[in-house]
Amino acid sequence: MFNNLENGQVTAEAENIILFILEKINLFLQDNNQNLIGSEILWDFDLSTIEEPKWGQLANVQEILDEINNIPNLNNLTFDMQINSLINHFEKNLMYGRDEQTGELFIQNPQNRVRRYIYSQNGGWIDFHHVFKLFKWAKNNGPINGILGGDMGELMQSAKQNASAFSYEDLPSNLFGVATFVRFGFDLENGNITWHDAIQVALNEINCLEPEQAPNFQYIPHIVTTGAYPQNFTYSPLLGDQLEEIHRDYFCKRPIKEQINIKEAHENFPR
Repeated sequence: MFNNLENGQVTAEAENIILFILEKINLFLQDNNQNLIGSEILWDFDLSTIEEPKWGQLANVQEILDEINNIPNLNNLTFDMQINSLINHFEKNLMYGRDEQTGELFIQNPQNRVRRYIYSQNGGWIDFHHVFKLFKWAKNNGPINGILGGDMGELMQSAKQNASAFSYEDLPSNLFGVATFVRFGFDLENGNITWHDAIQVALNEINCLEPEQAPNFQYIPHIVTTGAYPQNFTYSPLLGDQLEEIHRDYFCKRPIKEQINIKEAHENFPR
């Protein structure tokens, strides 16, 4: 069944099985005075806005920090509202289109150009929408249940044949989000450290690089295509030569027209 799920061949059946498992897990935890769901809907499977690293939204450390600083009145909000604001900010995705008359490639929603993906030597690619989503889940439900929530979310995306299920940055980003909560959650909530400073420390510790130094930089697409991106079903990040080789293979499997389109996006738009 899991092999079929990885290949995107199981839909309604897999969804029913996953929901059954979730129900049993929740009953077990309730019997042991725990709560997997809490006061919110933890299992938010509408994750269509979560995608793989995309051209136009790649960041270095300072650009991630600038994005955080650009959120209006962040430090004046309640802690829960701060987290929600970070989630909402970093979920934005650029969308590309072509002019029907000229055939020119253009960005449909330039207001959504948020730098959300960063590459590190220790954690691979990190997606900050995942980071803050898992930070929230860990806060509301505990770190272990937060991780379980992320796992089940990816399984549900596979069951629904979502175009970015188990993308290569997903699970390492989830782990980074939970780790950030464990280390900085208390101090952030009590005003002992700012989001800027906490994230700066966390990013420096995983040895972030400029996007141009990422081994798969030249293969990063501007449009997510089903089956055309590296997947990762573990919490060990794809790094170095392994990432380059895997992503190159996926790139070469694309139709020539798609390869040309990606190169065109690289030439005409900033990373």
